[in-house]
Amino acid sequence: MNGYLKIYNDIFDSKYFNYLLRPNDKIVLFKLYQKVVNKNYYLYNHGLLIANIKLETLFQGLGMARTTAYRSLCKLDELGVIIKLDRKSRNSRYLVGFQTAGGERLYLINHLISENEKYVNRAVSRKQQLISNKWDVPKIKDLDAYSIDKYYREFIIENVDKPHVLVNKHLKNGKTIYELLFNRTDIYQGDLVNFITKGPLANTKGPNMGS
Repeated sequence: MNGYLKIYNDIFDSKYFNYLLRPNDKIVLFKLYQKVVNKNYYLYNHGLLIANIKLETLFQGLGMARTTAYRSLCKLDELGVIIKLDRKSRNSRYLVGFQTAGGERLYLINHLISENEKYVNRAVSRKQQLISNKWDVPKIKDLDAYSIDKYYREFIIENVDKPHVLVNKHLKNGKTIYELLFNRTDIYQGDLVNFITKGPLANTKGPNMGS
């Protein structure tokens, strides 16, 4: 629980979250977080947090017009706070983050905050100096400057349905996509345990394992 609280506090307390995302963006984002598929889903068992949902279902109960919700969805995808994936059915799919071996959820926005927080803070400070009314909220419009690396996005989209490749292939400086995003190595891969204990390798001995 403390791990979850820290991750959420890191998000809530950031300039990135509070100045790049508008209230409607935040509502749509947290609805997606609530819709992550986590049961009997092979991509979840490779540590991927994916919302697999019909848009109409997603937009229900948000308290905003469908067009407004869709604009927020597109903005979140433009930033890389979520990554829109190719459809596999009538549902839309969005990657929102990864799960650690210890059960923590590391969201893509955590990576974006880590990479961009000091730059957003600088931009906000400069805009605040130009605002005469102290109650006005600085608006940052140059989203591309604070978005996810295009190479990361393309790699994720291309390989998400090949999760062993996605989470294990070494990219820049010999690091996996998970390591590049979060500087950690503890991604959850629960299916590997099931494959060894319940799959075709069950009750067999690996090479050089002794008697």
